[in-house]
Amino acid sequence: MRMKKKCFICKNSKVGFLLRKNGYDLWHCEKCKLNFIYPQPTDKELQKVYSLDGGYSHSSKGFDGDAVSAEYEKRIDFFVENGVKRVLDVGCASGAFVYSVKRRGLDVVGIDLDKDSIKFGKKKGLDLRYGGLEDMGFKAGSFDAVNLGDIIEHVKAPERFLGECLRVLKGNGVLVVSTPNTNSLFPKMTKWVYDKFGLMWSHPAPPYHLFDFSDENLVRFLKKNGVEVLGVSYSRIPLMYSIYHTGYFDEMRGKMRRVSFGGIFGALTKSFGRDIFQQVMVSFIYVVLFYIDKLFEKKGDQMIIYAVKK
Repeated sequence: MRMKKKCFICKNSKVGFLLRKNGYDLWHCEKCKLNFIYPQPTDKELQKVYSLDGGYSHSSKGFDGDAVSAEYEKRIDFFVENGVKRVLDVGCASGAFVYSVKRRGLDVVGIDLDKDSIKFGKKKGLDLRYGGLEDMGFKAGSFDAVNLGDIIEHVKAPERFLGECLRVLKGNGVLVVSTPNTNSLFPKMTKWVYDKFGLMWSHPAPPYHLFDFSDENLVRFLKKNGVEVLGVSYSRIPLMYSIYHTGYFDEMRGKMRRVSFGGIFGALTKSFGRDIFQQVMVSFIYVVLFYIDKLFEKKGDQMIIYAVKK
């Protein structure tokens, strides 16, 4: 089955239907291998998704100001090594990365579409602002660095969005982009399980993720739009995150968000229903494939691209 829609990033018209998940159709570009949702959710639908009521808000999770992840430290070291003074964090959630950057003595601004998370971060004294990048009115060349921490897969028009990132970035400014990577053994194996046995593929996460990139097509996309890629590092998405995103544990996830620690066992046992066979099967298969991936794959299903604006 083919559609008359062109690929969002390479404009190729050879696009085929891939699968349907969470009520959304996922399509695959046969040229650049980009996966994407079509039709795309409306702006109103996305505002509901990125809210406390929609279940995606990070406001209640907060962050530990004393615990800076190694991944954050590596990004901030990259900023410091390149003489960065002012940073923009797009998709800042409640501000964990913003806090980490500020603690290293850099000027930093965070923006996000989740009002609840923004409110939480502001209580921590952080410069967080509600809205999309194009709504901010930043002057050209306002920042020495732009951090896109797991955000590019969420935006509706990646090329326009990247253009705005580069507009607010100074010449020779640095850009860090992290996002899941389809060009790794684990997502390829779990996709094969879906094709052969019908157990839902965990990697796509519609409507939250509108696009699924690979390291190859994302690097090409960045280069095409005036970005010099300096390097790519890889890590692995946590196993439980992948298992949850098969969709067989949605009821369990919903219950877990609403119970105290003492009520977790009860919520867990009540969540098992007619899908118990699929829950057991997908858990077993994903555990096996996860450790096969760790043994044989040098790349991971999460990537971080370090780049400079030309």
